[in-house]
Amino acid sequence: VPCSLTPFIAGDAAAYYVGKKFGSKKVTMVSPSKSWEGVYAEIAFSLFAGLAWKYLEVQPWVRSTLLACIHHHLLF
Repeated sequence: VPCSLTPFIAGDAAAYYVGKKFGSKKVTMVSPSKSWEGVYAEIAFSLFAGLAWKYLEVQPWVRSTLLACIHHHLLF
């Protein structure tokens, strides 16, 4: 379940930070604090996070390498 939430969390975080920093065009029909820049950032980062997670999930050598590095770091 956490794997499937990754694109949503990345998109929400990107929308918040990009909207706060660069948001100038407000989306008044949804909420006064939402901006079009945040909407575009949410779409872009959700797609990026979903594709990155899919790539990492498909490549078993990446997962095993990451787990080996974490295991080595915890033991030594």
